[in-house]
Amino acid sequence: MVPNRRKDQYQVSQKLENPSKVSPSYSYSVKVWRADPSAPLARVPLPDLFSLKNRTYVVTGAARGLGLTVARSLLEAGAHVHCLDMLPEPDVEGWKEALETAKAQGTSINYHTVDVTSQESLSSVFSTIFNSTPSSTPVRGLYVAAGINQLKAALDYTPADFRKVIDVNLTGTFFCAQAFAKEWFERNPNENGKAGSGASIVLTGSMSGHVANADLLCAAYNASKAGVSPSVGRGVS
Repeated sequence: MVPNRRKDQYQVSQKLENPSKVSPSYSYSVKVWRADPSAPLARVPLPDLFSLKNRTYVVTGAARGLGLTVARSLLEAGAHVHCLDMLPEPDVEGWKEALETAKAQGTSINYHTVDVTSQESLSSVFSTIFNSTPSSTPVRGLYVAAGINQLKAALDYTPADFRKVIDVNLTGTFFCAQAFAKEWFERNPNENGKAGSGASIVLTGSMSGHVANADLLCAAYNASKAGVSPSVGRGVS
C-alpha cells in the first residue's frame, strides 16, 4: 500500500476494431492514485521539490527538439544552461520561450555552435564554458542529446551514409562526454579518478539499441544507439 494516498478505481469498456482476432469487447480495471492533500509534500511547489539552483549544465543537440526541451526543463529547475548544436542558430520560437523561462527564473541560457564529431572544437567550447562559469554557479552536468537518423533500407546505405550516423550518434556522444570529463577532472582532481557525486553525465540511448522497431528502416541508428547505452555509458562512468 502506498502511504498518504487514496485510490480511485473504475471500469472502462472498449470496442475493438478487429473482432475477428480477439473478443469483440472487453473491460479492464485502471487504478488511479491521487495525492492526499494532507500529505507533508502535497503543498510544496514542484521547483522546491527538484531544485538545480546555483548550478550550470551543458546540453548538446539543443538547437531544437529534445535537447532544447531538456534545456528549458533545467531552466525551470533553476539552473543556468549552455546549449550546443551544429546549427548556426537555434529554433527561433523555441529559443524565445527558453529566454523567457530563463528571465522568469533569474537564470541564463547561452548558445554555442559546435560539431560534436570534432574533438578539437568540443575541447575549445567546453574549455570556454568551464572557464567562464563563476564559482558560485559551477558546472555540474552534461546532457548529450545530439543525434541524427536516416530512414533508409539497409541494402541502400552507402558507406558515407552509415558512417555519418555512427559518427554523430556514437562517436560524437563519446567525444562530448570525454571533453566534459577532461575539464571536470582538471578542476576536480581525485585520487581514484572518479568524479564522485560532484557531476553527472546523461547520455541519450534508445530502445532501438535493443530491439528493431517495426517499419522503421534505420539500421545505422539502431547500431549507434546499441553502442551508446552499454559501451560509452560504462566507459565514461
